[in-house]
Amino acid sequence: ALADAHEVLLAASVADALRILEGSTPDLLLLDPTLEGGEDGVELLRALPAKPCPVLVLCSAEEEPELYGDRWSALRALGADDVVVKGVHAGEALARKVAELLGRGQAGRTTPG
Repeated sequence: ALADAHEVLLAASVADALRILEGSTPDLLLLDPTLEGGEDGVELLRALPAKPCPVLVLCSAEEEPELYGDRWSALRALGADDVVVKGVHAGEALARKVAELLGRGQAGRTTPG
């Protein structure tokens, strides 16, 4: 959904993501909490020495209710800026959120959505 307007680098694991981040500074980190091999993508946020850029978290519709309250507070404390729910219109929502986080839309959201 973003490849037409942005250079996209993919990581299948936390280790892959850390290797990519060693050699580059991205404009945005798009984090899927579920990675290959059962890894929790949120571990990447814990492993980062410093937040390199805005962080957008993808979640499934089933996970969305969990992202309100304590879970969202924990993600925010780790550096997450906003959430996009995977679904039928995820590409459109993703493009809109990326534009917002990169300064082409609203800034300073404090709750997901």
